Amino acid sequence: MPKQITPLKKQVVSVRLSDEAHQLLRLLAEASGVSSGVQMELMIRKEAKREGISLPDTESQAKK
Repeated sequence: MPKQITPLKKQVVSVRLSDEAHQLLRLLAEASGVSSGVQMELMIRKEAKREGISLPDTESQAKK
């Protein structure tokens, strides 16, 4: 039986990027076939995992 995934609450966030970073983000997103917002979220999650950083709620839900 597939595991049910609870949709995450989304927040509108504004960030300033250099021209180069913005272009790279756009290219990464295009290469992955996702929006730049999704690409940014994936990169944040990947880096947090690499650094061993997690939120308490994330850990407790993963154990369910």
